[in-house]
Amino acid sequence: NIEVRTADGSADYTLSGHTATVSRLSWSPTNPNGLLSLSDDRTMRLWDITSPATPQVFSGHDEPIALAEWSPDGSAIVSADLTAVRLWDVATGSERAQLPGHFQTSAINWMNNSQLLTLGGSDNLVRVWDVSASQQVALLGNYGSAGEIRTIAWSPDNTQLAVLGSDDVVRVWDSATGQVVQALVGHITRGPRVGSSNVYQPVTDVVWSPDGRFLA
Repeated sequence: NIEVRTADGSADYTLSGHTATVSRLSWSPTNPNGLLSLSDDRTMRLWDITSPATPQVFSGHDEPIALAEWSPDGSAIVSADLTAVRLWDVATGSERAQLPGHFQTSAINWMNNSQLLTLGGSDNLVRVWDVSASQQVALLGNYGSAGEIRTIAWSPDNTQLAVLGSDDVVRVWDSATGQVVQALVGHITRGPRVGSSNVYQPVTDVVWSPDGRFLA
């Protein structure tokens, strides 16, 4: 079950229906009562927490769903399992498209008013999709090392894409040319030590400042 409580403790809601472990939760960006749940039962459910008895069910994945991301306008959800990426219409609950070619998708980023979708995964490639046409419009790769894409982030003006790979290097791509314009290698390749141990601590995230001048 999923337990939802108000911050002041005045109300509790129990959401029941999944038949396996619930792995992730995500609130709708536009509906404060809309809560999306992902489960190892290979479904997603969209709950109205004020009426939890009848959630909207998204089914079709053949593997447990690893991650999902709302479009900024709340009209669509993209979900990924081990080998498949699916695009869903929130209003109808129907599948709009399958986006082929991805493997173990690990990073999702929407841009351009929910019209473009950027995906990266363990195949060490980043694909950019036109959502309305369900067509791939760009393919970025050649990272110089095998491994997954950990996270991706568009600059505020959508002209540059920062990609963090499993080699702990952040590569900045120019959206007009599709070329790498910077490779940020300030982090130690194998990560910093923790205390006196040799435990590997990978670089885990990259974010732009609101004015696009800095990357952290």
